[in-house]
Amino acid sequence: MTIQPIITSATSDAQREEAERVGVPSFVRGFEGWLATTEAFQGQNDIDGAALASGIATIRAQAEAGFDAGIYLDLQGSRSPGGLPIWEEALLAALATHIGLAGDVDPGDLETARRIGLA
Repeated sequence: MTIQPIITSATSDAQREEAERVGVPSFVRGFEGWLATTEAFQGQNDIDGAALASGIATIRAQAEAGFDAGIYLDLQGSRSPGGLPIWEEALLAALATHIGLAGDVDPGDLETARRIGLA
């Protein structure tokens, strides 16, 4: 696993258990997809390498700090069949703010990233 997600709080034991069972694995899949995508960005002429590295490090640190159980549950799955995981879309939107491409991402994904403190 590339990251050890932390559930920072939960409204109940049942919510924590549900987040551990389905929300956290969804996050991990999205994070791993995001990490693979960031590797494809490295070395591209139109992306500042230092900004990319800084953005990746910042987002990774924020993700490692964890989220409330409700956030893990709210962002599980994907918005459409065969689409990217919601987590991956939110993480990519957050990264876009660090590399000057925020205008190129879906406004809903950007709002999600901001709502959960990643952008």
